[in-house]
Amino acid sequence: MMDVPIPRPRPYNSKTDYTIRVGESPIRLDWLPTGSSHLVITGHAPDGRQLWEINGLPTDPDGEPTGATVGALFDLDDTIQVHYETGEWKHGPGAINQRVVWYGGPDAINKNRNTLRYTGELINEKQIPYRATTTNSNASVWTLLPSIGFDPRRLFRYGGFKGNVPGFSRNLLAPEPRPKRLQPGDYR
Repeated sequence: MMDVPIPRPRPYNSKTDYTIRVGESPIRLDWLPTGSSHLVITGHAPDGRQLWEINGLPTDPDGEPTGATVGALFDLDDTIQVHYETGEWKHGPGAINQRVVWYGGPDAINKNRNTLRYTGELINEKQIPYRATTTNSNASVWTLLPSIGFDPRRLFRYGGFKGNVPGFSRNLLAPEPRPKRLQPGDYR
């Protein structure tokens, strides 16, 4: 049997590599007892300029993101929808604790951007009700990252997040749990 070498990723080159990053946008609301963060995915040119961003946002029935970061917290008609914008948008430029989750050339970043957008469309089709602590922006980031080959659990390494990120570790595309079938004798 022949030994086949395991391909290793090439080293990161800050002068030529495009990057996809996950950053935290702090949510500043007086009524939140702990600092919470909205997670955002951004694409960057080698010079650090933000090219695009992807956000999971509470969205009203007309398809428009609600004005506040946590949405209309008590509006049960909002859904979690993934929104894509080019350039610097609302959350990316102020993001803190940005972590590179992917790097490579211009063709590859465009392919990954399209993959993220497609996965976002799958989330949007499900019309999942927005809930501030479970089905939110952070859950959308958890769901999107594996589509480009990144395990989101790796973001917990090296200190985790600066703020509380409720909903992170929830996959919005996971199948619904099947109800347990009743068996004879369960009617006692």
